[in-house]
Amino acid sequence: MRRETLALTLLVVFGMSACESDKAVKVADEAETVSDKVEDAPAPAEEVANAEAQEEDVVANEEAKTPAKASSEVVRNDDDTVIDWSTFPLKGEVLQKFAWTDFQGQNAVVMVKELRGKTGGAILVTHARFNADGSWTKVRDLREVIESCEFDLVLDGFVGEWSVSDVDGDSIGEATFAWNSDCVSDVSPTTFKLFMLEDGQKYALRGNTLAEGQGGKYTMGPEFATAPKSFEAHAKKAWEAALPRIEGLFDELPDE
Repeated sequence: MRRETLALTLLVVFGMSACESDKAVKVADEAETVSDKVEDAPAPAEEVANAEAQEEDVVANEEAKTPAKASSEVVRNDDDTVIDWSTFPLKGEVLQKFAWTDFQGQNAVVMVKELRGKTGGAILVTHARFNADGSWTKVRDLREVIESCEFDLVLDGFVGEWSVSDVDGDSIGEATFAWNSDCVSDVSPTTFKLFMLEDGQKYALRGNTLAEGQGGKYTMGPEFATAPKSFEAHAKKAWEAALPRIEGLFDELPDE
């Protein structure tokens, strides 16, 4: 009886040891499997770094294609990498174009000339503001039309360093430009106009070019009476800077 009891006890002990050994092997196998998966998977820090790199690439690409955002400062930015001029709402033979950002966002002015019929023509100007969806909203349109001209048709546009300003300091950009439009057959003064635009409001100087000491004078629009004094001063300086001058044309002609 004792022998049977001892044999049974040994069998139970050995059986339990075998089971524990099998469990140990299974746990070791599972641990190796988990270890393999961890090594194959990218480290969490690397995943975060990759995600940040992708976001930076996307943001960089979007910024490269999107005009500058609103700014409390008025900043000129005519760069073709900033402005997609092909989407601008005014088409034609471009005479002048310029752009800027202010607290309302991205703005641009484009001036084109257009021939009409056999002898006519026009100058067209549009000030537009860029929208978040990639479209443009027109702020103001101007135009000068010459129905017909049997002589020389003049359609010229003028801009300069004075074309973008914020002389009243309200963070809204002023756009200043000029044009020379007329039908001429000699060298006498021709029609010349200078405009300031601020948020759709127009301020104009209307006069003529300077030719051989003649002309060069202007009349200020009545809208300057209620405008900031700095507008009048800026417009006068821009006029002097942009005014076409023809002088000395006859100095070398022989006496009759």
